[in-house]
Amino acid sequence: MAQDNLDRYGFVRRLGVFGTAEPRRGLAYLAAGRVLVVYPEGELRPAGSLGSLADGAAWYARRANVALCAVAVRVVLRGDAAPEAYLCLSSVAPATTLGLFTRQLARRLTADLSAMDSLVGTSDPRQPLPGFARVLTGRRSWDERIDAVSRWRPRW
Repeated sequence: MAQDNLDRYGFVRRLGVFGTAEPRRGLAYLAAGRVLVVYPEGELRPAGSLGSLADGAAWYARRANVALCAVAVRVVLRGDAAPEAYLCLSSVAPATTLGLFTRQLARRLTADLSAMDSLVGTSDPRQPLPGFARVLTGRRSWDERIDAVSRWRPRW
């Protein structure tokens, strides 16, 4: 987390969050078998194309000798009353330099985001995206709730 935000919201340390000025803590977490979530763009960005990535995620993966995974995320409002979140997890092959490793991460994220965007644009908005599993069901849309009630209510 950005160090100034961590100083402002220190309570998140209880969740295992650490600041950008504390790389050793991240290495210790990895050495203990924990997982780090790194936002390689370094900022919250609107949906769309991927921004430029910093080398931090690749640095941690190389330094701790652990796998680097790309997690592409899209939150979209489709056919229901509430948005849906889709995650695509892909491994990134190790590279000889940090810059190359980061570029491979960027290519993987770009490809996965593009594939999800394509599915969102071409799939039935009432069904989960093809190839994705529904893990959590949110609130159904009004017409689905009305349909459910009308199925058990006697017709007049």
